Amino acid sequence: MDTIRTLINPRTDFLILTETKAIKNHVEKCKFKIKGATVALIPTMCTDAIGASGGVGVFSSNRHELLENSMRESLRLGHYVVGVYKVGVHHVIVGGIYGLPDHNDIQSAAIFENLINDVRELQNLFPVQNVLLAGDFNCVLSEKDSHMNKILKPRTNEVLR
Repeated sequence: MDTIRTLINPRTDFLILTETKAIKNHVEKCKFKIKGATVALIPTMCTDAIGASGGVGVFSSNRHELLENSMRESLRLGHYVVGVYKVGVHHVIVGGIYGLPDHNDIQSAAIFENLINDVRELQNLFPVQNVLLAGDFNCVLSEKDSHMNKILKPRTNEVLR
């Protein structure tokens, strides 16, 4: 927690933690107060870790509002949460992602297809100006980014392109 506190400042809007390996109600109890500011980062979306990996937490500045009925969660729990926030006068989709760490390309591609569908649904339901997705996708898009010089999840790679 101390490491996180050193990374945030009064201008931090969102903090996305992936592979939290945490239970939702534990994440929901966290709050990061920022020294010398009236701003705090509060947990606004999270999904449980399933087993030894997974779990995503999205913390937002208390200046921003998660819009009612806008949160979506991965069908396979622990891999993403997305929602629409009111940031000033703008509506922004914010999401945290933790891609499958193993090489199961079919399940990995399905998670990202579901994510894309959820983002599109939110874009149709809310007047969204921007989309911010961050996290650990566990998928390389280029062979040169791989230590094996090989794309191990070609289906997932194609979905993300």
